[in-house]
Amino acid sequence: MERKFQTSFAEYVVLILPSKGGMILNVVVFFSGGKESVFSLMKSLEKGFNIKCLLHVIYEFPRPSPHTENAHIVRIMTNILNIPVSFLKTKKGQEKNILKNYFSSLEIDAVVAGDLYIEEHRRWLSDICNEVNIKLIEPLWVGDANKSREILFEEVSSGIKTFICGVDLRYLDEKWLGFELNADTVHLFLSEIDKNIDPCGEMGEYHTLVFDCPLFDRKIEIKDYEIKRTENFAYTVIKDFSLKKK
Repeated sequence: MERKFQTSFAEYVVLILPSKGGMILNVVVFFSGGKESVFSLMKSLEKGFNIKCLLHVIYEFPRPSPHTENAHIVRIMTNILNIPVSFLKTKKGQEKNILKNYFSSLEIDAVVAGDLYIEEHRRWLSDICNEVNIKLIEPLWVGDANKSREILFEEVSSGIKTFICGVDLRYLDEKWLGFELNADTVHLFLSEIDKNIDPCGEMGEYHTLVFDCPLFDRKIEIKDYEIKRTENFAYTVIKDFSLKKK
């Protein structure tokens, strides 16, 4: 349990953070541009972490990543946030070594990820971090698929507004592409999707891009996008957008 003290903000941060020698943690935050990555960033900033940079990893997946296919929007997001971003390309079978080399090149104490309950992935990241002597921080970790719904409500209640940019057609209809998932629409979304689908899309059922959140001083207005399809998967590539000051 965190103990709160009547003190300055800077002192308060040092008192509550798990840290090395009482110093604020320098971290890298995994950043796909989706809702969990943005919520993890928000949690990190609330804790007072020093964000050295955001990390968008480009994996060699069998199917296109809807986040990487919209990397131009991810870069716009990071420009709005005014936080540096690295786009790190990996090769199949070499992901661990590439990530270890990248983390080792930085002066960081920890890596922040947005996993909810998939233990295999959390352990994979933890092993990488242990090998380069840094911490893994999972601010959204609930360890239970039944709590995913709670995280989704926390995300939209925080002011995160998202655009569904990819769907696994085995679970969700293509009609959901372009759907704006936010505090006003979340009940509609959950009422219409199958109850076996993870509410946050943790198993890859759907993917999002955040177009507005409390960290943005401008929101991204998506004006036009193209729908692309591969086997059992459909995604959007945003073609036209504008920035609107809030």
